[in-house]
Amino acid sequence: MEKAEADIVSYLKEQAELAWESSKQPFLLSQAAPGMKAAGLNYQEILGDERLKAFAKRTESQGNYRLVTHPVQKPKVGIVPAGVNFEFQAEPSPGGNARSARPDGSHAEHSTRVILRALSRLSDEELDQIVIPTHIFVKLLGGR
Repeated sequence: MEKAEADIVSYLKEQAELAWESSKQPFLLSQAAPGMKAAGLNYQEILGDERLKAFAKRTESQGNYRLVTHPVQKPKVGIVPAGVNFEFQAEPSPGGNARSARPDGSHAEHSTRVILRALSRLSDEELDQIVIPTHIFVKLLGGR
């Protein structure tokens, strides 16, 4: 394995361990690109045509991590430290209570922040045309 590939393996291993230690969740590969860029790793140039998911699978033993994929949401792919027993859980059925999947409301708060960030980019004229009922924000934040 080339040094540049070894650097990517080291980065993935470190991120998998950090994510697991802090939240008992996998490090999602969708978060890897910005982090590697900040670390000075141009993974696309290093890997060429090989996808990051395929690379992570190929280097599981060298990196001492394990690739995990969501059973329903195919783009949801992450890595956990080797030896960790983790599998993504399938989402509740459409008739189920979706809020029970995230009792802390973090998804709702994230959605609200995303909407507010998008609104903050609009001009004053565009903002004057937008009306969002308060009950919508209450729902987004996990209320009734």
